[in-house]
Amino acid sequence: MGPPHTMFFSKDNRKNSTAYQPLVLIKPRVPQAMDSGAPSLTCLGNEVIAIIADVLQCTSPKTISSLALVCSNFYRVARYAQHRHLVLDSSRNTRMLEYLEKGGTPEAVRHLEVRDNASGEFISRLCEVIPKMTGLKDVTWSTTCVPEQVLQLLQKRPSIRLHTVVTHRYGQYNPGIIERLQANENLVSISVNITYTNAEDCRRWARLLKCVLLSCPNLLKLGLDLSLPRSGCMVHSAPLEYCGFGFIAEERLPVLEELDLQGYPFGFHVSKDTVMPPTLYMPYSQGYPLQVDEREYWADNFDWSRLTRLATHDVRLALGIMPYLTSLKEFDFAWQHKDMKTFYEQVPSSLESITVPNLETIGVESVLRHGNSLKKLTIHQNESYQPTWRHSTMDAKTLIAIRDKCPHIEELSLDISRDGEWPYEILDILAGFDSLRFLKIWFELGIADASKPIKPYVNFAAVENLFKYLQKRAAGKKYPLTKLEIASGCPPPLQFGYPSMNAYWPSHNSSNFVCMLSERDDEGERGIFSVSCTKLSKEENEYLRRLKDGRGDLVGPFTMSEAFRVARGGPVSILVWKHEWGCRGSH
Repeated sequence: MGPPHTMFFSKDNRKNSTAYQPLVLIKPRVPQAMDSGAPSLTCLGNEVIAIIADVLQCTSPKTISSLALVCSNFYRVARYAQHRHLVLDSSRNTRMLEYLEKGGTPEAVRHLEVRDNASGEFISRLCEVIPKMTGLKDVTWSTTCVPEQVLQLLQKRPSIRLHTVVTHRYGQYNPGIIERLQANENLVSISVNITYTNAEDCRRWARLLKCVLLSCPNLLKLGLDLSLPRSGCMVHSAPLEYCGFGFIAEERLPVLEELDLQGYPFGFHVSKDTVMPPTLYMPYSQGYPLQVDEREYWADNFDWSRLTRLATHDVRLALGIMPYLTSLKEFDFAWQHKDMKTFYEQVPSSLESITVPNLETIGVESVLRHGNSLKKLTIHQNESYQPTWRHSTMDAKTLIAIRDKCPHIEELSLDISRDGEWPYEILDILAGFDSLRFLKIWFELGIADASKPIKPYVNFAAVENLFKYLQKRAAGKKYPLTKLEIASGCPPPLQFGYPSMNAYWPSHNSSNFVCMLSERDDEGERGIFSVSCTKLSKEENEYLRRLKDGRGDLVGPFTMSEAFRVARGGPVSILVWKHEWGCRGSH
């Protein structure tokens, strides 16, 4: 079973998916009440029961699976609910489509998601089944290049919304991955991640993307990362020549609802009368067509009034469009910059979601201004190889202010430091957030001194105890904490140059755990929950639980795995890790 409201078939879920592949399809029969004089679910009718099943699939997927076992009629209802969001990948493609068709549930699919590069056989079979998905509303194609056959089918049904991605690393130019999306009425969401190394390469991609942006009338969500490489063996300088979209006259971006801008070569205007010093290098200025800088043109000429979500690290653009963001609800700015304090203080809307690296430059008051509307808050930054990370982590006084002035926070993600013992004062404050349902904590791994990982270690047993502690301190709250995620370490990405062996120690010794409160009401009331490490398989997590309970063999099938060892005992020093690495390499 995949995420709520999803039927997920993939190579990593084969054992789970067999439950939905009966050898003999069960035909539904009309249910009969055992006692016609007593209240019965049969009195509700299938339409009402189907609504209940949809709610169950969202809130308790295990319960909907149990419902399928009650009788043939509920089996049918449950399968409809489970197929609302159908996720397929190429590992088990055609067989899954045949099962869906034979089961008579293609019309139940509302959202179809395709992952991985698909074979021609799968595409042909999918094109046969899509017309039978009469309730289809959304198609998410999570790999680059939607097949032409699929696009033609969707164009016949303009009400279906298409969400797709375009990814291309520098190398052979392949215009076909973008050209086929031009003038597409289905396209509502596109995420573009393209890396270039020179102006001509960038210009060709920008020209194609511009045609898509100007010709797709229903585009509402844009993710854009058109940038130079951020890592590798060679550093590429930004070109002098302008190579962006070059919007002029009446050309404008669509009226967007969401913009995730991580990279774009904004042009700079340099007056002809300006004498440029020989030492001054102004990238993206040569051949730039406008009389104002491109950021300024975007801010003043595009319609930003419907934008509800903005994610960027471009300070100038964010501040430039800020006065027009009357509908903004979510703002993600993961860089530290003193000028961003102005954004939070003057944006003409109340934010429901804020993501910042820390509060050092903007101050907690910038967040508290949105306290009555704020539902999600993330304060997080990658660890640094300098011992400064913990200086920016959450302190008790600030956390109390957030707890008292932001009463509606449901999701909270924070960097929290520790030194020799768990930060129980901070945990006590977190337990007092009345509406909190999801909490994520990033603990320091200690990459500034890899010879001494920070203690106490984050491992399976420690995470279980921390969740129990939070449950105990939050007893009596109206809304219990349903999910706790704890990460040990968040190292920065590799940069330029050839990395040494030491650069891999952080990723090999980091870990991530998730505690989930039981979705059953009776078990949830008793505080029953499960713990799992996201770096381990289902079988490895089960074996880890057995070891914790004293039921497993210390020299078992998974105990030699590095990820298993870190999840069970925590990180090791870089000297020990190098020794273990050498031992593994010698076998």
